[in-house]
Amino acid sequence: MATQPPPVEVRRRPTRAILAGFGAAGFAGVAGGFASFTWQATVCVMLGGAVIVLLGMLRPQRRRLAPTPRRGALAWAILAVGFLGWEGSALVTGSGPSHPSLSLLLDPVLEPHAVRSVAFLGWLLGGWMLVRR
Repeated sequence: MATQPPPVEVRRRPTRAILAGFGAAGFAGVAGGFASFTWQATVCVMLGGAVIVLLGMLRPQRRRLAPTPRRGALAWAILAVGFLGWEGSALVTGSGPSHPSLSLLLDPVLEPHAVRSVAFLGWLLGGWMLVRR
């Protein structure tokens, strides 16, 4: 009687990752088609952010993270406070040419649909990288 080889274990994670990548690229293509500051663009940003947050909450934490160095945390805190101060002052003063927000400054660069879609996909991937950490 001949022995049978052990069953081959099929991993499905690459297929899931490929499908998720195509889904994210398709979503970014749709989201990139909307003009800045429209309700459609806001819904896409909220929906994409909500999915990333939900994935982060559902993902089991496998390992304990190393503590963050204080110098690195301080640098990120300074950048965050500076960005929020800039955006807040632009909001209060009306975000015009004299006090533009970052969104207003980047709008001409992000005007083409392809560039806006690639930037949106980068934003989604950045969120996913934070979730995976």
